[in-house]
Amino acid sequence: MLRVHRQELIFILIGNMCDKTYKREVSKDEGMALARSLGCFFLETSAKTAQNVELVFMNLVCAL
Repeated sequence: MLRVHRQELIFILIGNMCDKTYKREVSKDEGMALARSLGCFFLETSAKTAQNVELVFMNLVCAL
């Protein structure tokens, strides 16, 4: 993406299923560390409960 896109890009790393902590494959801390190393935002969402789904889109729109 960075090689072919000429404008500044906005990346958000999204962890899904935050409502099912017992089924995690990646911890929140691991997600945050990866996002930090990539220089992007990190949010956890839940498709089932819609937790933070709107927040993801708001962050993208506001960052533009």
